[in-house]
Amino acid sequence: MKKLFALLYLALMAVSCSNEDLLATEEANDASTNIKFSIKDFELVTDEPETRTVIENSVTNKVKASWVNGDEIGVFAIADYHVPQTIFPVSKATQRKDNEEGSMSLSFNGNGFYRLIDGQKYIAYYPFQDMMSSKSYDKIPVSFEGQKQTMNNSGSHLGKYDYLCSDVTVANSGMANFVFSHAICVAKFKIRLPENVKITNITLKNINGNKIFVEKGFLDVSTKTILPSSKSVELSMDVADGYKRNTFYSYIAFAPTTLEDYKVIVTAEDGTKYESSVMPKRVMESGKFYYAEVLMTNVN
Repeated sequence: MKKLFALLYLALMAVSCSNEDLLATEEANDASTNIKFSIKDFELVTDEPETRTVIENSVTNKVKASWVNGDEIGVFAIADYHVPQTIFPVSKATQRKDNEEGSMSLSFNGNGFYRLIDGQKYIAYYPFQDMMSSKSYDKIPVSFEGQKQTMNNSGSHLGKYDYLCSDVTVANSGMANFVFSHAICVAKFKIRLPENVKITNITLKNINGNKIFVEKGFLDVSTKTILPSSKSVELSMDVADGYKRNTFYSYIAFAPTTLEDYKVIVTAEDGTKYESSVMPKRVMESGKFYYAEVLMTNVN
């Protein structure tokens, strides 16, 4: 699965493949072709320049993403009639470095199941969703519920929520290049507590009752936007770190939104609650990785 700055890991369920004449066929010829998938970096947004050390490349100020085995990519042909998507599993690809910064891409040889038809337009997304719930590339179901961080300073849970959309590409001489952008944003909070506690939950809550957080919705791959179907005044993430700490680094995935009039609320294992002051307003844009330091106060 894809990983973000060597921290993000994800295991997806294997799903059966579907084929169509505009997608892959077992009867494809043996010509050596190349189908490539690559991911644009997250852009780091921070008011604390020294925090650049938390990312892989402190020179370019980028947060990198790459693929690992277990990931599956969905590919649609763009046509006037419905064409089922097909699956490109990372395990069947060759990974390679694209440049000296070390970003990774996938390469399929374009034969057999992984052949695209010359002149046909295609679009791709990640992570692959099942065939029945994702019949069209403009309505892929997404959810930001159930986030759970299992270690301090770990983003291993984020891969499941890092929805990616490719540009439209046209197959030419058996070759195609899918460049993915992030449809989400990520916030990293450095949470500073007044004493050592075992954190069990971190919640972001709008104090005015405005529903600013997307819970569920649909991804339109063609426009790279998330269309909300349900929103909430808060976004909650469980924590299963298991250790008492007075400093905790959390990672939370969002649909793009404007964060305003909100507080960070931390719940400890014994039920004690801690709150931040009202956080500064910030417009959260897709493809960006935000950092903020939060000072907590005991409110019990």
